[in-house]
Amino acid sequence: MKHAPTIIITMLALLLLAACGRHRYPPGLAKVDSIAAAHPDSAASMLSQMAADTATWAEDARMYYRLLRLETANRLYETPRSDSAVLPLLRYYEQGGDRRLLPRAYYTAGRVYAEMKDAQQAAKYFRLVLETAKGDDKSLIKSRAYSRIGYMFAESELYDDALDMFMRSYNITSQSRDTTNMIYDLRDIARTYADKNIIDSALNTYNKALKLAIKQGNKKMEASANTQIAALYEKEGQYALAWRHLRPAISYNNPHERNAMLAIAARLFSKEDKLDSAVICYNALAEKGNSFGKHAAHTWLAEHYSNTGDTRKAAHHLKLSKQYADSVNLKRAASAVNLEVALYDNNSLKNENQKQHNIIIAMTICFICIVSIYFARPILKERVTMNKGTHKNTATETESKGASHTTNGNHKINVVTSNDGKQHLPITPPAANIDLDTLKKEQKNKIKESRIYNEIRKKLDKTGQPQPLSDEEWEELASTVD
Repeated sequence: MKHAPTIIITMLALLLLAACGRHRYPPGLAKVDSIAAAHPDSAASMLSQMAADTATWAEDARMYYRLLRLETANRLYETPRSDSAVLPLLRYYEQGGDRRLLPRAYYTAGRVYAEMKDAQQAAKYFRLVLETAKGDDKSLIKSRAYSRIGYMFAESELYDDALDMFMRSYNITSQSRDTTNMIYDLRDIARTYADKNIIDSALNTYNKALKLAIKQGNKKMEASANTQIAALYEKEGQYALAWRHLRPAISYNNPHERNAMLAIAARLFSKEDKLDSAVICYNALAEKGNSFGKHAAHTWLAEHYSNTGDTRKAAHHLKLSKQYADSVNLKRAASAVNLEVALYDNNSLKNENQKQHNIIIAMTICFICIVSIYFARPILKERVTMNKGTHKNTATETESKGASHTTNGNHKINVVTSNDGKQHLPITPPAANIDLDTLKKEQKNKIKESRIYNEIRKKLDKTGQPQPLSDEEWEELASTVD
């Protein structure tokens, strides 16, 4: 045991070094972080109780506290509609601070900009999450970023790309056995199948999500899955099955699913000719629904009262239907903006995948070459040994024939005479090394002198923002770069 003090001191030194490389936070913040995903209400309450204490905390603790507040607000659907709270966080974590929290800061910024309807900024920060989230402990934040990009694709009706993003997210959550997020991912995948009108795949995937939710005891996601399944059965005209799934969802009474449940119930009552019940549901949807729900409700009510001869109510609902149609059209216009951003974002992901694919191919080729050389060495060695005798016998003959030379202007060109009596030029030595910096500079100058480069610069100088290019301009740009 004479070495025991040395061992203890060494272990303490290692622990101190490890502690110096990590940030220390008040224990209450770690507890909030551990429960925030499952219990955001409790996390928000705990953070409010800590507010007065933050004045005495170090800067890194205060920033962590502010990040947790924003993350909790996201989970409670209270995302701020201004970036004033998130910008200081981004500056702090980009310039220093606890780098482990940078991907979370980027994700929070993406959520804020998405709420502000700034699709370009939102996509930018979700992409930064994917670029900075390294290691197994960052897998969850990557899956959430993939999901958010998937929502942008879905809003833009790019369902194949949306499905790709949701599948990527599901691959991460299923590998980490994160049941809660697996349920969300399966729901999103199923919804996208439904948007693509692949009903069987949608139902199968929804039922997988439903089974996981029941097994986990997650009543919220159980109700959500039942609502979505009911919508599919209603669309397919299977009203009894639709009611079978809708009733347990209604009994759970999730406020965030209420609009969807009202809309499904209203349509079911209408299709079953239970018009009094349909009127009650549509009136509730007109009062509490989002702009899409209000538009659908007022449109149906206008037609209903027109059919019953109540022209006053029909005119009232028709006016409101047109009013909410403007709001719906604005949201569709915003979706068109998302389309451009989503296309750019998907190209970035594809380029990233292509780079990885090219690296794998290059490594494979190198491996094959190394293996080939390794196994070819004995054969080559044997042939060299066999040829030595032949070379000795022909050396004198070769020397007698020798090598002649001819001149071309001021340059002497050696001509080799082979054994068969023919003359030929020898293999020329390799050219001098190319100056890569000069070559890059020349290529850049060529691009800057092109018409398409100057056209893009004009658009940028005029508006201060990147502008979409036409198909012809994209082709010209691609040709110029090639």
